[in-house]
Amino acid sequence: MYYERNISAVTSTPKDVTTAVDQMLTCAINGLDATHAVVVTWKDPADGAVSDDDDYDLVAGTVDGSGVQNAVLTVKVAKLATFDSQTSFTYKCSVTSSQYSDSPPSSDVDVVANVVKLGKVLFTINTS
Repeated sequence: MYYERNISAVTSTPKDVTTAVDQMLTCAINGLDATHAVVVTWKDPADGAVSDDDDYDLVAGTVDGSGVQNAVLTVKVAKLATFDSQTSFTYKCSVTSSQYSDSPPSSDVDVVANVVKLGKVLFTINTS
């Protein structure tokens, strides 16, 4: 077994989202060598594989000068509509070394989205 020796952390910060517009969820991978981006895989809330299709856009990202790769999953409005009645939903990301092909994937990291309900605002305009 080999591991990407420089990976120090795979993280995600919970995000507030609406279901009215496409939403981007990010999985950040720290401690990488700039010449070796990792392969990122995503799972939906039902643990199914996520692919670049009508419901999603996937951007693996590249490693920046500080050794960070930000992988972005865009969940499109049509898919978000299925979460409208929920208070939150969780996707998962994991990474695999692009340098060591025998290396197992990392543990899944939860990418939490908290659904924010936007309401109508009623106001009166004073014309006097």
